[in-house]
Amino acid sequence: MFCCCVAEDDRASQVDMKHTLASDEAAPKKEEGAAAGAAPSAKGAEGVKAAAAAPAFGAFEVVVKTNKSNLGIELDKTASKVKGGAMVKVIKSGAVKQFNELNPDQAIQVYDEITSLDEVTGTKEIEKKMSSKLPEEVKMQLDRPRKIQVTLEKPGMLGMKLDFGSKSTGVVVEELMSDGLMAKWNVGKSDEEQVKGGDRIIECNGQVYEGPKLLDQLKKLDKMTLTVLKYNQKS
Repeated sequence: MFCCCVAEDDRASQVDMKHTLASDEAAPKKEEGAAAGAAPSAKGAEGVKAAAAAPAFGAFEVVVKTNKSNLGIELDKTASKVKGGAMVKVIKSGAVKQFNELNPDQAIQVYDEITSLDEVTGTKEIEKKMSSKLPEEVKMQLDRPRKIQVTLEKPGMLGMKLDFGSKSTGVVVEELMSDGLMAKWNVGKSDEEQVKGGDRIIECNGQVYEGPKLLDQLKKLDKMTLTVLKYNQKS
């Protein structure tokens, strides 16, 4: 864990960090094969009830036909250090992209977390399953985050322990210090508006940053508006 303290005159900001070099290996590309679809949804089939649309946020499930090809998604596994599944970082050519084209109402999005893949849970196990030979179709359980905006202004320490990788999307909050600015933000807020361990900060003042660059912004800025992703399964 790296700890740093940045002081300017009588003002100080402090962020405790655990630097995790999460793997950013892209899923292998494969564009051949028949188009993928979802079950039990069937386009044009009579007497088949269409699958429910994915929610604006919260847990949902899809069945993706792979035709034994790759899913074609790149994961950001930083969130697994706290709780939850692997976050979808990039969607490339593959079964998921084809599924999204055929099922726009159920489309898997960047920032969704995969919480299970064919009943397999845990980030390492999910990644292992993804890299193995897949069956004709896979069932994916996902968690779509709620986005909230948080405005903080110094002086004072931010009071957060953070987990991030060199190429991670933003930083993940591991813990809040009771006397920090973020903890003070939470006072009087509803549970849906509070920032907690496992939430992911992805933007500062409207700009998406990778972990180290976002950390630089948190340290040097006196006033900031942060975009935070809150996942349903985190507490």
